[in-house]
Amino acid sequence: MIEAHLDKDKFDFEIIKTERHKHAIELTKQGIDSGCKAVIIVGGDGSINQVGATLAGTDVALGIIPAGSGNGLARSLGISLNPKKAVENINNFHFRTIDTGLVDG
Repeated sequence: MIEAHLDKDKFDFEIIKTERHKHAIELTKQGIDSGCKAVIIVGGDGSINQVGATLAGTDVALGIIPAGSGNGLARSLGISLNPKKAVENINNFHFRTIDTGLVDG
């Protein structure tokens, strides 16, 4: 679905699947180190948290294609739960800056 709908004229991309717990953190760090401009996660709040926390404080954008059971962050940000529409948001560069924080260490 991503290969069919992500605008290849705008994006040079690679699809990498996670293979184990917290693998998304490793992949995100590799993306940062290789100069990626964005990391797009297809997943739920847990996976999004791993990627988002790793990207916090960097200039690398986080894209979300909701695929979890609750999708709380995507819902609160107004990201469509329809995967095709979520990809269209990415194609159209719909983005916003959000705050992050640390509580109790």
